[in-house]
Amino acid sequence: MHTFHTVNIVIHVVSGTLCLLIGSIAIFLRNNRPAHRNIGWLYTWLMVVVITTALLGVFVFKVNSLLLVVTLLAAYNTFSGLRAIRLKGARPKVLDFIVASLVLSSAVFYVYYIKSIAVFWSPSVVFATVGSVAMNTSYDFGKYFMSARWLQRTFLYEHVYKMVSSLSASFAAFSGTVFYMYHPYSQLLPSILGFTVIMIIFKQIAQQRGKRTAKQLQKVG
Repeated sequence: MHTFHTVNIVIHVVSGTLCLLIGSIAIFLRNNRPAHRNIGWLYTWLMVVVITTALLGVFVFKVNSLLLVVTLLAAYNTFSGLRAIRLKGARPKVLDFIVASLVLSSAVFYVYYIKSIAVFWSPSVVFATVGSVAMNTSYDFGKYFMSARWLQRTFLYEHVYKMVSSLSASFAAFSGTVFYMYHPYSQLLPSILGFTVIMIIFKQIAQQRGKRTAKQLQKVG
């Protein structure tokens, strides 16, 4: 069992490191669609490996269960971010509802669990992460009632927000593990940095759309 645990750790660390690097490259190449798409799929498969090994670590090898909620957030944001770009403004399907329900219920149960076993935990990190899970899943539930126009105008923003959030959650898990002596800041700072990156990209998307609209109006005029 010890050997399997060691192998799982090695795979998790290697795939996690590659995931952080590839995810960062995908952000820088976001305007190169073919490269961004290919690198994005590589990031996704690396994230699958990271999440799988993390879950094995928590449930099989009984390591730090406090990282479970971060794993949930990264996993859901990756899934939902891909679904946003796949659906392109179409209404969510049954699969989206099932996954969102499972993730939200798991996050709520997680809070109950860690409080019941009386382990040391950082409320600022846990509640912020669970709050992010609740916010993202609630938005996805709400898409069933949103207008088609809104969904079509915002799916790219949603894709950016969720994919960058999944990357920042991975950075938070990494820094929280490596720089554990600086809790909770080592886990909160990557989230703040990720939010800053999201706002920068949002502004660029809005500017690009504004320029396209201006050109279309000039042609009409």
